Amino acid sequence: MRDHLLTRIEMLEDDVDRLTQENMDYVKELYCLERSLYHHIDTIVGEVTELNFNEGQESSKEDYQEGKETS
Repeated sequence: MRDHLLTRIEMLEDDVDRLTQENMDYVKELYCLERSLYHHIDTIVGEVTELNFNEGQESSKEDYQEGKETS
């Protein structure tokens, strides 16, 4: 009976080690995914900001030229 319990404890310890490693791998994957998502979000925000800025410049240029023509 004692040997059986010791064997079972060793098996459970192995399971704990395996699950701990799987958890660490999972956390690492989530961290990499999160960094990738933040990078893509930053890229998109930068592009949208640049588009909005450029649209504002074009409108200002058109307004300036229209004002010049009417003077």
